[in-house]
Amino acid sequence: MAWTEDAYFIKRPSGPPMQGDIWTNLPQPFESSNLCTGVVITPRCDLTHDKTPVVNYLPIMSLNEFMLVQGGFRLVELEVRRGQEALQHAADLLGVIGVLDMGVPATEILKTLLEPRLREEKDPKARTRLEQAIANFEGCRKRIEELESCLQLSTLAGERLVRSVPAKTIYKYKADIARNTAGRFTLLATVCAAY
Repeated sequence: MAWTEDAYFIKRPSGPPMQGDIWTNLPQPFESSNLCTGVVITPRCDLTHDKTPVVNYLPIMSLNEFMLVQGGFRLVELEVRRGQEALQHAADLLGVIGVLDMGVPATEILKTLLEPRLREEKDPKARTRLEQAIANFEGCRKRIEELESCLQLSTLAGERLVRSVPAKTIYKYKADIARNTAGRFTLLATVCAAY
């Protein structure tokens, strides 16, 4: 057993750093204070011939850590886009899509256009339909506001993510990452370290 410990655990690999090496105590890309483990991705020829003063690496992190630091925000951004599409659809049904497209805030549209229209509506059935459409518009506006407040945070706690994004969407995203089929998402940032 002594020679295996000597060969694999005590001695460092000989030679220069190589692509695919796993290094520890590297700076965490998302936090300046923490250290992480990473896989070297700088091409072997650049390292061997001293063509680069830095080593590029991908941090190794758990899926939960990734979701907390970066992945959850990606899902919230997708939900914001879905919310904006729902708001546009609701505005279209109310006939105010042109005003919304001009950049007028949804709260102003509610105050200046929709609430007066609701007060003027005399037909009870039409008033009920208008109330429902306005409630849908207001619900979409509040959802977007809540989601955008999540994007202002530095980390996204699990319970906040679950409140903001449907569980089915989170599960599908995690499964895509596990199967390495989340190609449409930027999964990990490349980081450089001087060696």
